[in-house]
Amino acid sequence: MNIKNFWMIVVVGLVSLCTISCGSDDEDKGGTNENPITAKDPEGTIIANLTSGAKYRDGILLRPNSEKMTYLYMDGSNNLTICDYNGNVGLSCGIVCVGQVNGLSSITSNSYKEYAGKSAAIPGYGYIFYDRGNQYYRLFVENYIENTTGGIMGATIKYQQWNSNSQ
Repeated sequence: MNIKNFWMIVVVGLVSLCTISCGSDDEDKGGTNENPITAKDPEGTIIANLTSGAKYRDGILLRPNSEKMTYLYMDGSNNLTICDYNGNVGLSCGIVCVGQVNGLSSITSNSYKEYAGKSAAIPGYGYIFYDRGNQYYRLFVENYIENTTGGIMGATIKYQQWNSNSQ
């Protein structure tokens, strides 16, 4: 066997190994290649980016032009935080984590009695919050926004006004 044939066999062998090792095992495990967060967004969904460490007035203003103005923002510890117009966290407003869900439309009931002023923002998790006018909202954290070194700079969220009694 000459050297040319030897290298041809080596190259064919390496290409075969790469092709086999790059295959997907998802079908073997009963999974799919689809993103698990594919639930269709309900009509009226708002998509926004929250910046970690922002001041509350840089967040999302709910009920503008009202004495019941409420802000939703992401604090420096990556918590979803809700406060009144003066920055008082959890004063006549609150948020609760409902756990891991498949999207905004998966949040279908509100049986929660205890709300806090803040809750950790975790991708793939759903939340219910209410503003100072007792208007309820459902919220879904889609993903983190990361910098080039992998640090969390914020989060992409989806939310909508919600009548929890009609679901």
